[in-house]
Amino acid sequence: MDLAISSADISFNPNGPILAGNTVEIKAKVKNLSNAYAAKNVTVSFYFGNTNPLKIFEATTSKIRPLEDWTFSYIYRLPDDLASGNKLIKVVVDEQNSINETNESNNFASKTLAVRERQCDLSINRDSISLTPNYLVNGTKDNTITIKAGIKNIGIHPCEDAKVTFYFRGQQIYERLISKVLPQQTVYVNYSYRLNETVTKGKYYDFSVLIDGEHLIKDINRNNNSAGKQLNVLTPPNQSTQSTSTTNTTQQTSTTNTTKSINPI
Repeated sequence: MDLAISSADISFNPNGPILAGNTVEIKAKVKNLSNAYAAKNVTVSFYFGNTNPLKIFEATTSKIRPLEDWTFSYIYRLPDDLASGNKLIKVVVDEQNSINETNESNNFASKTLAVRERQCDLSINRDSISLTPNYLVNGTKDNTITIKAGIKNIGIHPCEDAKVTFYFRGQQIYERLISKVLPQQTVYVNYSYRLNETVTKGKYYDFSVLIDGEHLIKDINRNNNSAGKQLNVLTPPNQSTQSTSTTNTTQQTSTTNTTKSINPI
């Protein structure tokens, strides 16, 4: 009697990488290499893990005929807290040595399963930032702008200790630590900034928000961790009217002077 299994006889569906917390179907094909005897009450055990592997499945089939095989199958849900990497799946045939065999060395095999850890995905975009007021008036002083930023976790795992930083013209003006953002949750961060300068048309008044600038969080996508918005500068109607009036007066004076110069004395 000779029962056998190799790594080629172990398969996964899906093949991977598989997200932590998801399920995978593990199949193991056990062969009876004997051409004369059927193997009875064949027990197979599945183990998961690289160190101190955990037995996750055990099953027994009544018989495997000579030169035939039997496929054992089990659907296993991966733990939620697995880190990314290759995890070992080990299959052991006749673990208790209940069957008398001519070769015991081919009674176990293993195969690695690629696992991807559950990560969060903090996101911000231009539309999730609001500035109040939404414009500045030319020539005004001591304006206070309130910045409100919506930080959303579009991932499938909570994000913890997320640092949010506000900038004005590239200079940091505020920082806040968010303890936790649950999947699909939006957390709003507000800050009022006093603009200590006279608003001048032609200058840039841009604000930006950065999430986890030090890359301390396992964020699956860092391309959506920053966004910005700019305030426009408007000229009030009375300033436009005064400018037009001054121009007209100048033109009239110029015309009067010209008329006097061509009249003979």
